[in-house]
Amino acid sequence: MSFPRSSSGGRTSSSSWNVPGAGKALPGARRHEGKVRMDSLETENRYMENLLSDFEDGFWSFFYAQKERLKEDLDLLAKLPATHETKSLHFRVKKESQAIMAARVQHKITSVNALKQLSELEGRSSVSSYPGQP
Repeated sequence: MSFPRSSSGGRTSSSSWNVPGAGKALPGARRHEGKVRMDSLETENRYMENLLSDFEDGFWSFFYAQKERLKEDLDLLAKLPATHETKSLHFRVKKESQAIMAARVQHKITSVNALKQLSELEGRSSVSSYPGQP
C-alpha cells in the first residue's frame, strides 16, 4: 500500500486521506471549548453589567445635581430686585426647564440630551453672568 505524497515528497495531511472526521476536533473537546467560551462570556457580561450600573448611577447623580443647580439659580433669580430683565429671565428659565423635564418624561428626548439642555440652560441663567451682580 502506498501513501499519498505531497509535492515535496513527504506525507500529506490526514485530511487528504479522506478519513472521516480527520482534522476536526473531537465532540468532547468542542463541548469543553464551548463551555470555556461560555464561562468567559458570562464573566465578561457580569463585568459589563457592573460597569453599566456604575455609569448609570453616576449619570443620574450628575443629572439630579445639574437639576438642583438650576433650581438654585432660579431661587437666586427670584431674590434679585424685580426688574423686567430678572422677571423675564426667571420666567424663561423656569418654563424651559419644565419643558425639558416634560420632554424627557414623555421620551421625546433622551436623558443625555435633557442633561445637555439643562446644562446649557444653567449657563444662560447663571446669576453671576447677570450685569451688576457680584
